Amino acid sequence: MDGILTDSLIKSALFLARLGINYRVGIIDQNLGNENEMNIKDIRQLMAVLKDEYFQVDNHCIINPTFGDGSQLVQGADGDLIIDDTLIDIKVTKNLAVERIHLNQTIGYYIFSLIGGVNDDKDFKPIKNIGLYFARHGVLWKISLSVLADEKTILEFKDWFIDYADKKLWGGRLEEIKKRYNEKEVEGKTKKPEKKSKKIDKQ
Repeated sequence: MDGILTDSLIKSALFLARLGINYRVGIIDQNLGNENEMNIKDIRQLMAVLKDEYFQVDNHCIINPTFGDGSQLVQGADGDLIIDDTLIDIKVTKNLAVERIHLNQTIGYYIFSLIGGVNDDKDFKPIKNIGLYFARHGVLWKISLSVLADEKTILEFKDWFIDYADKKLWGGRLEEIKKRYNEKEVEGKTKKPEKKSKKIDKQ
């Protein structure tokens, strides 16, 4: 029935989650296809403490958003969830604490969105808040980005980060690589298919 969290549905969700690891990083989870009763019980406990009001959607909900050039800058990155103007990172940690590493990660996703937008839309930059959802506790921590820094400081940090990633990951050749990639992309779009000559049999 619709709306019923069955064991079969939980097993399917766990299977897809483990399969997703293989798709994203090329690693096969040893437990793929071996979803057991302990796994099902764990998911049910997470669902039992979840509050619906944390995940109400007014305009849009984006699952596993990517950030275009921002993601490519660090050789691949995607977030957990964007609901309207809030980027939410889901943590299944036992500790109910906002740790610096978690904050840095979520702010990083926001910076990526400023660089490349969200998914395939470079101009779509909806994020105004970031949040951490502690799934084992049913708690959502949320903060406005304007509290962390003003717009000028954020944009300056974005520019600094691009330069930093260029030097650390691309050896200072980012612009050259992007230019070469863009030229190939344009060439692929503008190249006309060769016309095949039509054979005409003599009568």
